[in-house]
Amino acid sequence: NDSSKMLFTDLLTEFKDDHQKKGNYIHQISQTIDRIKEFSPKVKLCEIDKQYCIDWLDYIQNVYVSEKRGRHLSPGGAKVYEKVMVLSLNYAVRNEYIDRNPFTLVPHEYRVKIKENQRTYLTEEEFNAIKNTASNNPVVKQAFLFECYCGLRISDIKLLTWNNIVINGDSVRIEKTIQKTQKPISIPLCQKAIDLLPPRGNKKGDDLVFDLPGALITINRHVTQLGKDAGLSKKVTTHVGRHTFATLLLSKNANITAIRDLLGHTNIQTTMIYAKIIDKQKIDTINLLNNV
Repeated sequence: NDSSKMLFTDLLTEFKDDHQKKGNYIHQISQTIDRIKEFSPKVKLCEIDKQYCIDWLDYIQNVYVSEKRGRHLSPGGAKVYEKVMVLSLNYAVRNEYIDRNPFTLVPHEYRVKIKENQRTYLTEEEFNAIKNTASNNPVVKQAFLFECYCGLRISDIKLLTWNNIVINGDSVRIEKTIQKTQKPISIPLCQKAIDLLPPRGNKKGDDLVFDLPGALITINRHVTQLGKDAGLSKKVTTHVGRHTFATLLLSKNANITAIRDLLGHTNIQTTMIYAKIIDKQKIDTINLLNNV
């Protein structure tokens, strides 16, 4: 329709305004707008097709050089730009500006690939170090530990309301629609996760469970500082909590299919990445005997 004739940068700006109230991806959307202005400032939404998406992926992976760092983006950095592109076009579909997201036509080989060993997670020892470290923002620490115990993304924890906490006898579970996939999910909570829920008091059902800072980048900054204060050499980010949930369960020989369902993965191969991490861990451990 006529809305599809808007500049793609205008669509991204509208998408950013829509996310202001949610407080997530704001910084990433702003950066994507800057990159699009460099790549193709006059492109219209209706001109975004499969080939444009492929050319964009090539640009952010092989052409664009960060002025701040003086080098190409890391796979993780490029993946952020890919994610914003996909989410913004999904937004355009939901608002009936376009019929479908052209990114769905892009073959897998063109997508940004994250190496499996780049998935950072906490070992049980590191997790305990985090738990025993004081934070300058206790609520962020509480939400991060909750993520490690339930596997929910921090973006969904940030929007978690008391209506999403369902109590049935002695069991407590989360029931909500995942923001990233729009897929309904039901997650039973272990006692450690239940203990991390703040007192409800007189809060209403649609009130937020965790009183977190508005922007995800701010939450991430507090989590990274928590990792440093705990004396960890690896960089700890909010998504490390989700990886930690999966790897800790697998290290306890949990069922991979059950973990897939808890994480809300649509493809078991995505979950299998964590199994490969654990297998590599075992191989590295047994290879220590080579030095004996």
